[in-house]
Amino acid sequence: MKNINKLTLLLAVPFLFACEGTGGDNTGNADDFAMFIEVNKTEIEADGKDAATFVIKDAKGNILSTETNLGYVSFKNVETEERLDRYETDFTSIDNGTFEFVGSYRGVETTNTVTVTAKNRSKYEKYHRNILFCKLTGTWCTYCPNMTAGLAGLPASVKDHLVILACHCQDNFSLPFGQADLGSYLQSLFGASGIPAGVYDLSVMDMAQKTADINAILKERRINNPSTCGVRISSVKMDGNDMKITASVKAAAGGSYDMACALVGGEYSYMGGTAVDNKYHDVVRSVSGNFLRYNTDSAKTLAADEEMTREFTISFETAPTAAELDNLHVVVFAHKLVDGESQVDNVAKCAYGETIDYILND
Repeated sequence: MKNINKLTLLLAVPFLFACEGTGGDNTGNADDFAMFIEVNKTEIEADGKDAATFVIKDAKGNILSTETNLGYVSFKNVETEERLDRYETDFTSIDNGTFEFVGSYRGVETTNTVTVTAKNRSKYEKYHRNILFCKLTGTWCTYCPNMTAGLAGLPASVKDHLVILACHCQDNFSLPFGQADLGSYLQSLFGASGIPAGVYDLSVMDMAQKTADINAILKERRINNPSTCGVRISSVKMDGNDMKITASVKAAAGGSYDMACALVGGEYSYMGGTAVDNKYHDVVRSVSGNFLRYNTDSAKTLAADEEMTREFTISFETAPTAAELDNLHVVVFAHKLVDGESQVDNVAKCAYGETIDYILND
C-alpha cells in the first residue's frame, strides 16, 4: 500500500505543477481574464469627420484589437445596438449626443463601457437635414422588397433624416409623367440599369439594397452636403377640389433656392404584387412642375436668415374623402445649385391637416 501511495503522489505532483504553469502569474481569478474598452478622447465635433478611436485590452494591458485581430473585434452602441462597420475602430457622428459603447473580442464583451459626446452640430449645419430618397420601384419587381427591407432596417436615428418617395414604374401606382411615368423617367434620367434603384436628393443614383450600404450613402451625403436652409410647411387644407399648401424656405447664410412639392400616400394595399404583406408605402400621387430640377424662373436669392413663402395647389377630379385625406402626406423641398448642378438641399414632410416648423440643430 505504501508503494502505491507514493506512486499516486508522484503522478499528482506534475499535474499540480502543470496547472500552476498554464496560468503564469494569474491567480485563476475571473478578473485576470477580463477585457476592457478604452477610447482616446471622450468629446468629438459632430461634423462626421472628427473621430474617437476605440481599443480593447486584456487584464495585463495588452492590446487585443490589433490590425491582425480586427476580424474578431467589434464595437457596439449600447442604446441602439448598432455596430461600427467590420474592421472599424473609429466613431464619428453627425448628430449631437452622448453615445455609450461596449467592445467585444471573439464574441466576449468587455466588462466596461465608454462614452463619447458629439457636440456643435449647429456649427456645421444650422437646420435639421433631411435627405429626399426617391425609391424607383414597382409592384411587379421581384427584388424591390429587398430595398424596402434595407430601408426598414435603418436605425431610427437615420430614419429621422430621411423622406422616402416611392416612384412606381409601369404599374397601377405609377404617376403619369411625360410620355411614361415618373419612376421610369427617373430611371432613364439617372441611368439606372433596372429597379430597384434609389435617387438621393434628386442628384445621385445608386442601386444599393442592403441596410449597411444605404446607410453609408446617406451618411456620406449628410457629411459632404450639409443643408444650407430650413423648410417649413405652415398650412395644408382643402378648398373645394383643391389642396392648398403654404410652405417657406429660410436661408442659413444666404443663397438662391427654388421650392418644389409632392403629395404621397402613406399606405395602399395591392394583391398580387411582390410585397410580402401586400402593402405599399410613400407612393407618389402628384408633383409640382419643377419637381425634378431647380427652376431659375421661380428661384429666389435670399440673404442670411431671409425667408421666401410659396403656395402650391394640387387639384383633384373629385374631392378626397376624409379617409383618403388621412392617408396623404405633403412633401416640400428646396432645390439649390451646387457646382452648377441641381440638388435637394433640405426637405420637410407632414400629414394632411398638420404643419411642421423649422427644426434647428442644438
